[in-house]
Parts: sequence; C-alpha cells; structure tokens
Amino acid sequence: MIVIEVFTRPGCSYCPQATQFINNFVKGKEIKVKHLNTLTQEGQLLASKLGVMAVPTIFVHSDIHQQRIGFRGKPSENDLNKALEIVSKPEEKPKEKISFLKRIFKR
Repeated sequence: MIVIEVFTRPGCSYCPQATQFINNFVKGKEIKVKHLNTLTQEGQLLASKLGVMAVPTIFVHSDIHQQRIGFRGKPSENDLNKALEIVSKPEEKPKEKISFLKRIFKR
C-alpha cells in the first residue's frame, strides 16, 4: 500500500493548500494519507526521526519500497506522480561489490 504523510502545523499559511492538494490528488486512488500535526507527540516524534525542519513537508512511501521520497512544500502533480511510480516498484538490492583483488584471483 502506498502512504503519503503530510506534516503540518496550525497557523501555517501554506499547510491548508498542501493538505487540500493531497486530499484532491488521492481521490479515487488506493493511497492512504496520514496527516501529522507537528505540535502533537506523534507528529513531533516522526518529524524528528525524518528530519522535518519545515512545514508543509510531504513524504511518499510504500510497503514494497520503504525509502521515503520527501518534498518540502507542495509538490507539483508531475513530481508527485513520479514519486508514486518509484514507490510502486520494489527497491533494487545493490549489487555486491567485488574488490579488485578478488576479481584478479577469482575468489
């Protein structure tokens, strides 16, 4: 499942527009939106963990692609669609790096 996390705080003049944009964007899509107020304990803890320094901040992730894609401010629809495309695919595992000496001696 794809999740969009929206970090906001009361009194922010940009947050209502970002929240409305995300709510309209997800209509009819199987996307869970999680609204997080940075003045609540839950919002503060997750914001601290993710390094949120400004609001609105929006993260996109999924259960098959755990790395979050973040946006400070309201993203464009095009950028949000690109993020959804990325998190819809499983993360590629990094290839094992083989050292120069291992390649020479084939071990």
